[in-house]
Amino acid sequence: MQTIFIDSDVCLDYILNRQPHFEDAAEIFLGMQNKDFRAYISALAISHIAYFIEKNHGKSKVVSILKKFRKLLKLK
Repeated sequence: MQTIFIDSDVCLDYILNRQPHFEDAAEIFLGMQNKDFRAYISALAISHIAYFIEKNHGKSKVVSILKKFRKLLKLK
């Protein structure tokens, strides 16, 4: 199985529906859901992602969104 390292900006493009990169990010996350490859993210990226989720969706959404992401990504 192929292993990839996901940048926090790819995650944010997907979570925040940022154009024009959302479609590409969605393909990557679909591949992770289908177990086409294994994906890793840095522990530092989690705090970066949490900051932008809170900024765009409010504090109450941070934990629920990150829990969903944790199921797809491995920390490296």
